[in-house]
Amino acid sequence: MKKLNQFFLSAFFVLIINTVNAQVVLFDESLADYASFNNFTAVNVTGQQSWFCNIQYGYTLMNGYQNGQSHENEDWLITSELNLENYNNLLFSFDHTRGPTSVVNVGVAQGWYKVFATTDYTGNVSTTQWIELTGINHNILGAWQWVSSGELVIPEMVKSSSTRFAFRYMSDNSESATWQIKNVKITGETNLNDDTIFKITTWNVEHFG
Repeated sequence: MKKLNQFFLSAFFVLIINTVNAQVVLFDESLADYASFNNFTAVNVTGQQSWFCNIQYGYTLMNGYQNGQSHENEDWLITSELNLENYNNLLFSFDHTRGPTSVVNVGVAQGWYKVFATTDYTGNVSTTQWIELTGINHNILGAWQWVSSGELVIPEMVKSSSTRFAFRYMSDNSESATWQIKNVKITGETNLNDDTIFKITTWNVEHFG
């Protein structure tokens, strides 16, 4: 009878372990200071303006407006290389806002503020194959009002040992807005293998005698 009880108890713990997902934070950068900002690479494709960190207010931004006028820009902010191979259900999120008031929604419809991922960054954004992370919450109700991007699903096709993510900002010669971002985070779920499940189950059974 004791052996039978242990069998059912073992089965019970295996079921519990299989249904509990271990959520972990794989990347967490505030972009509020230079130490965090330096974990990214700013790449200027078009225009004289570039991504920079405003340590006074604690965020990183890109702005295509200078000397009283807008300028055409394409600027990327690229993460360091990440190993995502051993994780599932990967999610990407960040906080962001735009302004000033007159241009808070400028460029949203044109896709000026996007996030991409790649497994084979060539060192040149133009020759790299990028996959867009869709679903960014752009519902910013007023200038400089921070909102969450929402949890963007990271596609399986970009899960690798050398994954990078990138923010892309654009503007033109007639209109531009400031895009501010902070609190960039990537989360995932760990894979529990059979050996781990067996060891945890045995430990629990022993405690129940």
